[in-house]
Amino acid sequence: MVTDNNARPKAIERTANQKVREMVTALNRANLKTVDYAYLVDQIGQLIKGIPLQAASVPRGTVLYRGVIHRKKPDNVAFLSYPPVQLVTNFQRCNGPGRPMFYCSVDSAAVYAELDAQPEDRVYLSKWTVEQEFLFFRIPPDTSEQLKDDPVFSKIETFFETRFAQPIHETFSE
Repeated sequence: MVTDNNARPKAIERTANQKVREMVTALNRANLKTVDYAYLVDQIGQLIKGIPLQAASVPRGTVLYRGVIHRKKPDNVAFLSYPPVQLVTNFQRCNGPGRPMFYCSVDSAAVYAELDAQPEDRVYLSKWTVEQEFLFFRIPPDTSEQLKDDPVFSKIETFFETRFAQPIHETFSE
């Protein structure tokens, strides 16, 4: 919610259905080798405008797990963290080229599912402890019945489920 000069709460207006359709179509057609990262971030922001989001904190001391696949045992702890900038040449689930991201989970089993490790792969699982509390945001899975029946929300939810909840194609992942 935002407020006007009289300090009265004012609802944020959601993006219209037709505009959502146009944006999702354009995003699905975007060439991820050439599209501008700032454009993608702006479009995603427009899609979720007015959609209720859930904020949750990850408290200090939380244990996180991260897995990486390497042919040989890493000899430097940096190889267990996020990839070096020069290796992030394409889009990944939540970041663009040249913007490494530390992907992790509170569930060590989820790491293996996300990596899609093959029998010949060597997976190195590392354990990290949160030193400073931080927030993350998500569209909550238990949305209201009114929102579940909303065609605009349904289009947005389907877009996120199909584009962000699946493994990144190897063409776009280093």
